[in-house]
Amino acid sequence: MQKIVRLSIYTGIILLCMNISQSVAQKFIVTETNNSTYDNGLMINIGDVLQKDTQINIANSGSISIQHPNWYKTHIILPGSYRMDNYLDKIKESSSYIKHDSLYNFYRSYGMDSCIFASQANAGRRLSKADAEKMKDSQKQDPNRIIMNDNSPTTTNQSTAKLGWNTRGGYKGNYFIIINNMFDDYLDKVIVTKRSKITLDLNKYGNEKAILVRIYSENCKQVTHLIKRSDIIQK
Repeated sequence: MQKIVRLSIYTGIILLCMNISQSVAQKFIVTETNNSTYDNGLMINIGDVLQKDTQINIANSGSISIQHPNWYKTHIILPGSYRMDNYLDKIKESSSYIKHDSLYNFYRSYGMDSCIFASQANAGRRLSKADAEKMKDSQKQDPNRIIMNDNSPTTTNQSTAKLGWNTRGGYKGNYFIIINNMFDDYLDKVIVTKRSKITLDLNKYGNEKAILVRIYSENCKQVTHLIKRSDIIQK
């Protein structure tokens, strides 16, 4: 009898967690809004949470930017009425969502999803001069920060580029290396390594003249290095 009761409790917890997960997955957070309202006429505000059954209206010249719990961002600019669950079903079919969700699940398997996507979201955020100086000083004092062996951008006409980095704190965990172009498109699969150096085959990246290499550690430290290619032959 005791075993049956315990099994029922565990089963109930699992089902509850599944329901919570499914419910959360249907929500959107509003990050920007202009001339957009709920179905009852009330204005939508930044930070509002749109549930799966929420109906919204976009006026002429209106727009809204929303973020899924997997960090996928989307913008609605066409006027009209939208119900969130129907809208989610539509964007789930897009190649950009499928690619993003695959990356999200990959990062999540390492517990790195919030770290990487949050840092990418904050990358374009402008800081005041005082705040920027504070952040710079704080990073200098951080023993876990990632330091490139050569901080200057790499300019090369070679087919390969060798990069190395270190941490003063003797970090021993994984590094996650993301290769992007200047538009933040992924040029390669995410590289996971415990080594603090890498050799990149630049021929893999076609005619990309500028390549951004972002290196993350498991304690959510990050550094970005720019590779400029001077040997690109336009086809």
